[in-house]
Amino acid sequence: MKKWIIPCIAILFLLSACSSQTNSSVIPKKNPPKPITSVSEAIEKSTAAMEKMKSFQVEYTKKYTSDEENTKTDYRNHIVKNDTISFTFIDRNQYHLYERIHETRATDTEKQPDTQTEIYVKDGTLYKHYFNWGSDGTDRWTKAKPTSSTLSETLYESPIFLDPSYLLANLKPNQKQVKLTQSQNAYVLELTLTNKEEKTEIMGFGKGGKGFANVNAIKKIPLSTVKITIDKETLLTQKVEQHELSTTTAESGDVIKTDEYQTHIFKWNTKSITVPEEALTTHHTAVK
Repeated sequence: MKKWIIPCIAILFLLSACSSQTNSSVIPKKNPPKPITSVSEAIEKSTAAMEKMKSFQVEYTKKYTSDEENTKTDYRNHIVKNDTISFTFIDRNQYHLYERIHETRATDTEKQPDTQTEIYVKDGTLYKHYFNWGSDGTDRWTKAKPTSSTLSETLYESPIFLDPSYLLANLKPNQKQVKLTQSQNAYVLELTLTNKEEKTEIMGFGKGGKGFANVNAIKKIPLSTVKITIDKETLLTQKVEQHELSTTTAESGDVIKTDEYQTHIFKWNTKSITVPEEALTTHHTAVK
């Protein structure tokens, strides 16, 4: 039983924060910027600083546990997922994405291998890495033309969750509840929300516990936290940490309890990416 999430935003071609600038870099300032004294100022100035950057790299991790049951059947499951994504964006024609998903389920009869995905886009060519392609466990690279949906098709979702400007903007609706503190080298924005509730849909059991169907559900979120670290000198966002506890109850009898922790670590002004030699020299083309 997997969640089915309705996208609330259009899928972007690439992340908006760095798509339009071409000549900027991270240069230490001789005179440090004036101290930030409010949450709104921190959001605005960090967003402005990020928009000037030519490129960035993000290391993303997600740790997720879920206990699922259906009160009308004997279905029970415990799921543990550990996802990692490394994404380097130079410009619209040059980026690299690597994703690794480790998942275990109580209902699995045998251990499942990790799912790995990797693509490079450079000089108008999409290089895709197929792990353990051959019967002997060998890998394969293919070449194709990238499209406006290459990233979203690779991730099976919009890549916007990797966009630092988007993550920072998410604080705005609850800006009055955000706390601003600082250390010697950074500003820290922290938001804690409790007892939220929202309507959603999940892919749950059909009538009589047979098959699957989209069903209405209520998601209760007793705790949701966000912590954002901003460099004092450059005003660039360095790290985003998110934690959420939730219980989703559906009219089909499905109950899903989750504990999710996400971390984004950003680096700025990456110069270029290097496509592996085995990818450059492959004679295989992607199957359409």
